[in-house]
Amino acid sequence: MLYIFNKDEVLLEIIDDFYDDEYKRVLNKDYTYKFFTDIKNSKNLIRKNKVGFRDENDIFQLFTIEEVETSYSDSNEVNVFCQHDYYSLNDKIIEDKRIIDGTCKEALTKALEGTKYKVGIVDEFHIATLNYYFISSLKAINDIVNVYGGELDFRFEFNEDNTAIANRYVDIKHRLGEDTGIRFTYDTNVEEVVKSEIMDNHFTVLYGRGKSLETENGGNTRLITFEDVEWSITNNPANKPLGNKYIEDLDAIAKWGRIEGIYENKDIENTEELLQATWDKLQETKEPTASYKVLVNDLSGVIGYEHLKTNLGDSIIIVDEEYDINVESRIVEERYSIRDIKATKEIILGHVLPSITDNLGSVIGGNSTGGGDKDKPSIDNSNFPNTLPQIPIVSTKGRFSTIEISWTYENKMYYNYEVYASQLENFNPTPDNMIFKGLASVFLHEVKPKQTWYYRVRVCNTHGKFTEFSAQVSESTTKIADGAEYFENAAINSALIGSLNADVIDSGAVKGTYIDARNLSVTDGNGNKTLDIDSYGNVKINAKDIMMKSSSLEEMLIDAKYSEKNEIDKEVKDLILATNDLKNTLDEVLEDGIISRQKNKLDLQSNINDYELKIRELEDKINHIENIENIIDRYNTEYSKDQLTNMFLGYLSLEGLVSSVDQLKDNDFIYNNLLSFYKSKV
Repeated sequence: MLYIFNKDEVLLEIIDDFYDDEYKRVLNKDYTYKFFTDIKNSKNLIRKNKVGFRDENDIFQLFTIEEVETSYSDSNEVNVFCQHDYYSLNDKIIEDKRIIDGTCKEALTKALEGTKYKVGIVDEFHIATLNYYFISSLKAINDIVNVYGGELDFRFEFNEDNTAIANRYVDIKHRLGEDTGIRFTYDTNVEEVVKSEIMDNHFTVLYGRGKSLETENGGNTRLITFEDVEWSITNNPANKPLGNKYIEDLDAIAKWGRIEGIYENKDIENTEELLQATWDKLQETKEPTASYKVLVNDLSGVIGYEHLKTNLGDSIIIVDEEYDINVESRIVEERYSIRDIKATKEIILGHVLPSITDNLGSVIGGNSTGGGDKDKPSIDNSNFPNTLPQIPIVSTKGRFSTIEISWTYENKMYYNYEVYASQLENFNPTPDNMIFKGLASVFLHEVKPKQTWYYRVRVCNTHGKFTEFSAQVSESTTKIADGAEYFENAAINSALIGSLNADVIDSGAVKGTYIDARNLSVTDGNGNKTLDIDSYGNVKINAKDIMMKSSSLEEMLIDAKYSEKNEIDKEVKDLILATNDLKNTLDEVLEDGIISRQKNKLDLQSNINDYELKIRELEDKINHIENIENIIDRYNTEYSKDQLTNMFLGYLSLEGLVSSVDQLKDNDFIYNNLLSFYKSKV
């Protein structure tokens, strides 16, 4: 059934007479729906009305009608094309918001302000900095995914009467779907497999462009290149003569021909670093990306084949010995009918695109903060050191349906650890089989019993550099023996227990509303205790960073800083206007060298009084800023004195008014001297 709503989401009718429909979902990209129906049903099928239905997982989805094509012929049918409701986020513009060293959840909260959507389930990612400057909320979400990683999902909740949508949520998870371990074969449910080599972002030669550097006269250079850097094959991976602004892979050119592209990373200021980063990117793009279109019969509704159920984001394996096919990859796209659940389902296995919008052109982006207004103060991660830790040493521990992966690590906010997993030995780590990325030294991988998995870990920094992958390690989950009512190694699953000796518990995660413990310790991936609490009440903390956040304090500081920003903007502008008024009045009354009219004297005195008032108000604002900075110094929050000061300066510089608090004070001194001069003239 299709639920038809008007643009205000008032239910108009329910249509059951539709056919040739297709629901298409692409990870981090398009959600579309199209269908045909008889022309007699076209009354409410107009642009911007909405269509809702429940998908194969009984989850409600809402779409906006974008195109309606009516055929007046023997068929008398209507062809309707719809886009998912989340595209409405493209209609909300964010003028100016910043997230400084913030979490993914904080960035999403800012992006969704003023929209119908709320923050849903957001996994833990690394800390990052983002600027939203005259972009849509949808573009802001796209930036979040590009910066933090993760995969998007959208959910709807109905009211108690089930008559209207009460809440809409945006979820950002490390990944959608599961590592199912399902093997699809021609003798079960596979109808056809089509391999495609995708040529997008396939290059054998790359030009490199970095940051625009500031010149002595206050201007900026063009984006830097590496033409002044020379590489020889003796000490480097390739030859690169002086003067060349590009780097090439000769083996790839011999295989594919000369395909040129541009790599931009506006965080890079050093030409040698830019050359290395461009070469690294070339190694990622010199081979075309392969994808597989698979037509399958969905047998998950048949008794005995329930385990063949798949969803977007799942990892599966396609096997056919006759054609030498043994492919493990993720479902990045799926297409199926809502009307006919028994129809053939089309799935695409391949690489997950990082953004909601299409990736067009021959420019490959790096960790670039460019692309915004050139006058907008930018904040980036270029001030972090371009270093890397040692290659992680990985260890694992298998349980009934989970595997714990831990690794050695360095606790630095500019290092992110990436974990890759596969059921194929000696697998090639790709974005499709990355199961975690973030600041951590342990990850609990939820799988199924009686499975063997292989893992590798590497580290990336904020400059886009990576360590080598760790050595591959493997681990297996516990199997159920003979279908009996006991589990190997005394594992217990969903048991009802009156009491249990904790000494025999070996669990990946213990969840509870209330945990009463007399002793507690937390150990990191290097074997160091970071938290230890004993039964005497002694607390020992050995932490790299401690962050304490108070919602009330945070809200107070945010309100204060934006209030002061607006007030300072107003006061400085008013002071400039007062200066101009005073100058004009003085020019007028002193034109003949004397003050001839009493009215002019009164006008002049009024302007002087107004001018003095503006100076006092500005001084009060300066003191207020310093008071706020003192508050921030006293509390350990995510805001720092320098960050807040720089934020104010960013606003003031944007208006072309001042460039520092010291300049405010200098201007105050100048204004007072100017006032004294005018008074002496009077």
